[in-house]
Formats: sequence, structure tokens, C-alpha cells
Amino acid sequence: MKFILSILAVLAIVFLIGCSARDTSGNDIGKAELTELSKKYGGTYVFSRKFESEIKQREKKAGIKSRIGQ
Repeated sequence: MKFILSILAVLAIVFLIGCSARDTSGNDIGKAELTELSKKYGGTYVFSRKFESEIKQREKKAGIKSRIGQ
């Protein structure tokens, strides 16, 4: 019984890894275009108001100029 469960677990893991790899393989963006986009729009994007206010408070406390909301 443990042997069958082990095989099923391995098959499930292989299936999940295969599906996630297939989903990321459709990226048609080239390295040059990716580099250009990262230079143009680089940075970290925060979509949570809670985290945004926490980041602003920490940056103010540390004396760092905030770039959030630009």
C-alpha cells in the first residue's frame, strides 16, 4: 500500500511540475526586449495599501526617499 501511494505521489509531483513548466514556456519575449523593459519600468511593484503604507513608514524612519506612487 505504501508503495502504491509513493508511486501516486511521484506521479502527482511530476504532473504538477510538467504543467507549471508548460505554462512558462509560452514566453515569447526576447532577452533584449526583457532588458529594455526592465530598464524602462524596473523596480518593485506593490499593490497592497497595507504594505504600501508600511513601506512608506519604514523608508521615512530610515531616511530614504520614497518612490511609491510615482
